[in-house]
Amino acid sequence: MGVFQLTANRWESLLNEIEIINGPIKWVPSTEQLDEYEAETGFRLPASYREFVQLFGAGTLACDFLVCSPASGEGRRVDLHTSNQFVHACMEDELEEYCDDPELFRRLHFFSQSGEHEEDFGWDPTDITVDGEYAVYVIYSHSMKIERIANSFEEFVREVCLGPGYFSYFKIDTWVNAVPQNSFEPERD
Repeated sequence: MGVFQLTANRWESLLNEIEIINGPIKWVPSTEQLDEYEAETGFRLPASYREFVQLFGAGTLACDFLVCSPASGEGRRVDLHTSNQFVHACMEDELEEYCDDPELFRRLHFFSQSGEHEEDFGWDPTDITVDGEYAVYVIYSHSMKIERIANSFEEFVREVCLGPGYFSYFKIDTWVNAVPQNSFEPERD
């Protein structure tokens, strides 16, 4: 998996490369809303994620990866706080018996889920990688197995959601034919 340069426009090039389906993008969180989320939760959002949601907002990458955003509407599945709390609440009772690393699970801050909600993706704030980014982990809801899949949010987007990691992650030989995998669908009200 590659290492990516931190630049102010790292996501602008992606915006020009992918297809926006059922677009356009209508809402993105402000810097103030992201700062408020950090203050309320005590969780520092990675810079690459902050930049992404300020350009794309909440929505679905490659028809399979729902990326949540702060201030997307309390109680909605695309709201970062709501989604993170939901994942923790759903799995907490079974952690000790089934999860291979309950302490890691409790540290994870979930920001994305697969379309069928069979996998949830989160950051471990103690696993700091390049430029203060956090490693990304997946937990498989059926087995409760946790696996490290990317060194940063940017690597998660470019290598797992939109890149060659997609093939190994979903264990398929071809892209989904119905909709281009290189896509983003903004969340609707």
